[in-house]
Amino acid sequence: MYNNVSYRQFSVSGVNPPFSFSSVASTVRMQPAIMAWAPMGAVVNQIQPDPGNDGIWFMAYKVNTPTPGVWHYEYALYNMNLDRSIQSFSVPLGPGVNISNIDFHAPPQEPGWANDGTFNNQGYSSTPWTVTPAVDSISWNCETIDQNPNANAIRFGTLYNFRFDADQPPGNANATVGFFKTGSPMMVAIQAPGGSTPTPTPTPTPTATATPTATPTATPRPTPTPRPVPSPRVRPTPVPRP
Repeated sequence: MYNNVSYRQFSVSGVNPPFSFSSVASTVRMQPAIMAWAPMGAVVNQIQPDPGNDGIWFMAYKVNTPTPGVWHYEYALYNMNLDRSIQSFSVPLGPGVNISNIDFHAPPQEPGWANDGTFNNQGYSSTPWTVTPAVDSISWNCETIDQNPNANAIRFGTLYNFRFDADQPPGNANATVGFFKTGSPMMVAIQAPGGSTPTPTPTPTPTATATPTATPTATPRPTPTPRPVPSPRVRPTPVPRP
């Protein structure tokens, strides 16, 4: 169920369609293409919200410094086979963080056709996600399933990108991901501007062992010499007179 994808690297040439594709590497079996980003410095984590009942998706991110004092944050959410789909993505921002060059990318959806499985055979929407910058976060979202069953959610086999520049370096943080069909939003580990920097565990200072104080040896007291007991005096026995 979870190893039915593979990928192969291609070289693309051309300025306008049609483009030319040529294979430059052999097929990597039983892994999604997002794993090819990891050797380039990205962190790629597999997420399984409901093991045994639903599929998996991948949270990937990379931070670099295009110019001094500027950090570029790139996030990729890939839905491999998660039926509930993904509807929102929110990144926390630390105090005083200024962001710019906010962007979003998603592949265009196919137009609808008869019996395509979408609501009223209209096909899935290609409307870009709405971005909402705030003082302490930046969020993207598509419509909810109640608003539009054909909304541009991240469905099977698709990958969406979210990016921006910031004036503060990365730290550990948790993004919030919301689902389209069912399930509560979940927290996933990422790096974000102004996040917390892991605090090294201090090396414990050894406690000095107390030196035991010698107990003074008691000086034995001399045993008193017993006083001699005087012998009783023997009185002479009187001699009777004649």
